[in-house]
Amino acid sequence: MSSIASFIQRDAGSADPVDWNSYAKCYDVLCGMNPAYQVLLQEFRTFLRRIEVREELSVLDVGAGSGNFLMEVGSEFSDRASMTHLDADGVMNELANAKYRKANLQVTFVEENARVANFPAASFDMVVSVNALYAIPEPKTVLRSCLTWLKPGGYLYLVNLGRMQNTFEWTLYLIRHNVKTLGWLRTLSILMNEGRTLSAQNRKITQAQAKGTYWSHSTPELGATLRELGYVVTHLDTCYRGYSDIAICRRPTDTCAPTLGDKLAPQ
Repeated sequence: MSSIASFIQRDAGSADPVDWNSYAKCYDVLCGMNPAYQVLLQEFRTFLRRIEVREELSVLDVGAGSGNFLMEVGSEFSDRASMTHLDADGVMNELANAKYRKANLQVTFVEENARVANFPAASFDMVVSVNALYAIPEPKTVLRSCLTWLKPGGYLYLVNLGRMQNTFEWTLYLIRHNVKTLGWLRTLSILMNEGRTLSAQNRKITQAQAKGTYWSHSTPELGATLRELGYVVTHLDTCYRGYSDIAICRRPTDTCAPTLGDKLAPQ
């Protein structure tokens, strides 16, 4: 069963421009009808299947949201995975906890802003963060902390929203990819209800990126930042229809060789 090891009060720093509670309530519905999000999940599954783990795999998800990516870890590694869910939003955490319980996964929750979170050095084999870091205050500080929390040779699997979204273009994309399976009425019903709520918050995200409140970057800029912080970047590319970047990195070892037991399996 799911284990809630700690629920720490959310960091009471500057007010966030986005209502993440409203976002959370609509999030999974829209993710389920978003092919680009499903591609992110599939790519993560592929990554997990390429790493060989001899014993337990300790994984931290930073900005874990509704838990979809730790669900993939649990599905792939079952009782060999030690998982920690870090997110400041209580509604997101409730949604995630319901999923973990249903899947009989043991997950430690830390309800706290990643900027002020603290874990022992070299605690994790893998740190995951998917489209969350851009909205966390002082993202470079968080990335520096993640490097400290990783074991030598450990993985950072980072997807980050680097560019400002066009919410109208996203709406057309979702209509185009769902009318054949859901029909016009069901597609428009979702977009007029959950979609409208999510679009309103996405517009606030875009405004926050334009003001510099949230982090925006190009793909080369993200790679340069990661290298400056001390990561070994093994893969860097655009994803999520060009709005996000994906970076797979390692914490250096003396030889910069894999250390999870752990050569990458042939593709």
